[in-house]
Amino acid sequence: MNYKFWGIYLLILNISGFATLLYINYSVYGNIIESGFFVVMFIPQLIMIHKIIVKENKRAIMGNSGAFLVLMFAFMIAMPSVTYEEGKEIVEEYYEIETIEFLETDWKYTYYNDSRFLLNGNYYYTIKLNGVDKYLMVDPIDGKVIEFN
Repeated sequence: MNYKFWGIYLLILNISGFATLLYINYSVYGNIIESGFFVVMFIPQLIMIHKIIVKENKRAIMGNSGAFLVLMFAFMIAMPSVTYEEGKEIVEEYYEIETIEFLETDWKYTYYNDSRFLLNGNYYYTIKLNGVDKYLMVDPIDGKVIEFN
């Protein structure tokens, strides 16, 4: 068995998978999925890859492959049913207006104390409605709009 090949293959697979998770989280979900969990879980995978290449450990190949599949599955479970852009559509439907001016904000979510698997909180939006700034949260699980001032 060519351990160096498997080590490099798994390294490329892990890095590309990890980068894809971060990209999807940032671009589609407004970074609402807690990425720290995935960063911490990436470190043992690198250690297993080291064992594959240097120590020619066959069990590390299975362990790394299994850990990679668990991380992908965890990400799929953590994905909310509402994306950041769909949250904007929900806000427009909430006010029953076709065009709402969404103001640029420094962040796309707010922390919300609710026990959810790997989710940081709710989507956050600032809109201008009839010349007044309004602040809203949209629940990424059920799409519920919460208005606050």
